[in-house]
Amino acid sequence: MKNALIAMFELTIYEGEVRIVQEKHYKFVPADQISETDLQNYRNYT
Repeated sequence: MKNALIAMFELTIYEGEVRIVQEKHYKFVPADQISETDLQNYRNYT
């Protein structure tokens, strides 16, 4: 999974223009590299 990166955007339309509300960046990793702490942090963040 070399360079398995993704950017996700939340968009809205404001005054007739598309605007970025939020931008998040993620890196894909094998499931065995995700710890219980990582999962708990993700659950608390979202």
